[in-house]
Amino acid sequence: MNRSMRVLTLYLRERSMWFYLPWGIMLMSFAINVIIGLSIKQEQGMYTGGVASLYIYLLVAGIVAVSQTFPFLLGFGIRRNDYFLGTSAMVVIVGVVTAVLMKAMAALETATGHWGASLHFFDLPYLNDGPWYQQLMIPFALVLNMYYMGLLIGFFNRRFGHFITFTVLVVLAALGGLASALITKYDKWVQIGKWFASQTAFQYSLWALALAVVYAALSYLLLRRATA
Repeated sequence: MNRSMRVLTLYLRERSMWFYLPWGIMLMSFAINVIIGLSIKQEQGMYTGGVASLYIYLLVAGIVAVSQTFPFLLGFGIRRNDYFLGTSAMVVIVGVVTAVLMKAMAALETATGHWGASLHFFDLPYLNDGPWYQQLMIPFALVLNMYYMGLLIGFFNRRFGHFITFTVLVVLAALGGLASALITKYDKWVQIGKWFASQTAFQYSLWALALAVVYAALSYLLLRRATA
């Protein structure tokens, strides 16, 4: 446990990587959108997906973290189990902080009349529907899902190498294209669209959380066999 805390302490010292940089990137997008919103003044409202930049950053951070922190910490005597536990603790902290800040920014956006620019950046229909605990769960689940996905890709690449990783990604993309072609051939897009439309954002967040658990478990298995 002490070694896991050492890992967590190291991460907490790198607050810029976990908090300042992703929020800085997103807030730059937010500032640009505010300026655009004030310029065009759309009465029906301006909707943007700028918050996605934070989750994309965490996906990339998960991939990069494997090469930057894994060999470094193991070189200081940190065990693989401790590395995983310390990293997971940090991811949960980031998820909680992100969820609270997203909820606070959405409330502030509503209170200011959407920044006087009819801008919906944090307060988005569908994503911000439902009671407060559901609104907190959505960003929390997305943080865990994206980071553990990145971690899985990073450890897979470390275990099997660039060529195998690239090949698997190409195969997955090809399977996705094949599935799309089959859905089109059998005219199932409308049915699939109706099913997706029937789900709430909270329900999707539960699926995202379940996938995060799967990604985490697979990452742990690969971590056990990855070279330092």
